[in-house]
Amino acid sequence: MRLITYLILILMLSPMALAEGVSTETAIENLKREGAQAIDVAVLAGDPQITAIMGKQGIALKLQQCENALSLDSFCKTASFSTCKETPGLKRSAALELINKYASQSSARGSAYLEGSGTLGQKLCIRHRIDLHQGDKFDMADMLDWRLTMRDFLTFAKAEALHQQGLELLTASPRPQLKAGSR
Repeated sequence: MRLITYLILILMLSPMALAEGVSTETAIENLKREGAQAIDVAVLAGDPQITAIMGKQGIALKLQQCENALSLDSFCKTASFSTCKETPGLKRSAALELINKYASQSSARGSAYLEGSGTLGQKLCIRHRIDLHQGDKFDMADMLDWRLTMRDFLTFAKAEALHQQGLELLTASPRPQLKAGSR
């Protein structure tokens, strides 16, 4: 009877052992395969964080829910990518409108947010979170999904920021006055 109980326990616990997660080393290898450069690793607030440059764009990859948070070789259950685009000259209200517009798109990937203060300038940012559940493995498909998220967001942000700045210039520029009697 005890043998059957032990077998049942082993079978119930074995799926937990299959949940692989992602290590810092695996994440760095995948970033390198994607062409990332200037890769740097640090432990911030107890979680490993990797910064890199992918296609001229700075990114951060924060690993969370790790077995041993202070160790760089532990396995983590969550990977959270993020990147930001500076928006010089864009008013805070216009930047918030862009974030809301992006979020309302049916094809929007990731979570858009605004970082920084209105006085010093703000950045439009995107975060893409990957939860690694039972049996999930952090691989190149996750990297492709991030690359597509980043591409879509940065394309949107650039086009919309240019549009908003154009509108602000049109509404801010004085209209030429015609003198009486001139044609």
